[in-house]
Amino acid sequence: MARENSPKMLQHYKEQKHIEILQKKKDEAISKQQRKNDEIIKTKGDIDTYGGQWVLKKDMERALENLSMSQKVDAVKGQIKYQKVVLKKNPEDKNLLKFSVEGNKFTLNQLLLNWRRLANLTISCVTFSEDTASVADSACRTVTNET
Repeated sequence: MARENSPKMLQHYKEQKHIEILQKKKDEAISKQQRKNDEIIKTKGDIDTYGGQWVLKKDMERALENLSMSQKVDAVKGQIKYQKVVLKKNPEDKNLLKFSVEGNKFTLNQLLLNWRRLANLTISCVTFSEDTASVADSACRTVTNET
């Protein structure tokens, strides 16, 4: 009887292991997505502390006006992180998204320069639709936010 049931039992064991592996992968994917969502929420909260997202140079100047030097650095770092995490900017120069290089922290001016470069990389895509069918126009233009 044991010899007869052995193949079935092995097959059942393999199926259970496969189900466990799939469930573990699913749980890991959910956990990873939750961490990403938590990071986005934290980043948005960080920039809200210093006046929200800076779209224009005026927004930046107004937000930094009455802050201490360390608060200014934190505010600019938050804006850079927002560009990376929420807006998913991916510039060719990855140093624009960093706060230091080889252990040397960037100065406030360097961070501001990096933020300005990131903010100027904003791409605006326009989608047009017609009555009968929706046609996407992939003509994108670069918009500079130096107003």
